[in-house]
Amino acid sequence: MNLNRQLVIACSLLFSSTFFTSLSAREFAGVGTKAKHVCQVGEDIVVSGTSQTITLTGACGSLQVDGVSNIVRIEQVEEISSSGMRNTIQFGSNSVGAKPVIAVSGVTTKVTADPALLVVARKTPVAASTGALAPSVQTAMQAARPIGTILACDATQTIEGVSNGQSVECAAGDRLLFSGISIETTVTGNCAAICIEGTNNVVRVDGDALAILIDGASNTLSAVRVDAVTIDGISNKVSWRTSAHKDGPKVSADGINNGVSRIR
Repeated sequence: MNLNRQLVIACSLLFSSTFFTSLSAREFAGVGTKAKHVCQVGEDIVVSGTSQTITLTGACGSLQVDGVSNIVRIEQVEEISSSGMRNTIQFGSNSVGAKPVIAVSGVTTKVTADPALLVVARKTPVAASTGALAPSVQTAMQAARPIGTILACDATQTIEGVSNGQSVECAAGDRLLFSGISIETTVTGNCAAICIEGTNNVVRVDGDALAILIDGASNTLSAVRVDAVTIDGISNKVSWRTSAHKDGPKVSADGINNGVSRIR
């Protein structure tokens, strides 16, 4: 093969690669930008700028927010991740009308559902916070051994990092994983499960946390209703007000100085 032909092939491959990459992701990297964008089906979005207001419609694939003080409103998205600071992300649903997969490691970032952005009717049932426990909660209740929290949780939303302070919204059927150090969080809504892996994390749940899984040290969790608790670690504390069981949550505890108590 002669040199000219090699150059033509190389340029063609480079162009094709660049072309398809540009189609797969759209980035907003400005300062103070206000923009509206219609996603192509499955298009990925990256927001890396500062103080932007971005409105996204259409069937987006994933949303990654790495900037500072951005406001992002998105109708339909499969996955949301954020490692930036002071961002506000509001979403409608994923492609089946349920909550997208969410992973937040940034500081003071808020990710919440907005009914005004919901354009897809729910196509799959979601477990309600009733006396009947969802399968994921039943599995947690049966765990009678030390756990690998990340694997056991099967999280629908992950919050990770160091010294994060933020509020998190939990819909019925959601399983939240907190993985880090000194994360202090208020959770609103009713959760199927709350999982903690790390040290000195404080989680306050304004609603239900039907199953709780903790693997770490000096973590504190309080919730209105708790039906099952599995703890492995040192000096972890769980407190609850009500339970589906007359004598309180079913507890499986390994470790030292762990406690589960009722809020009087």
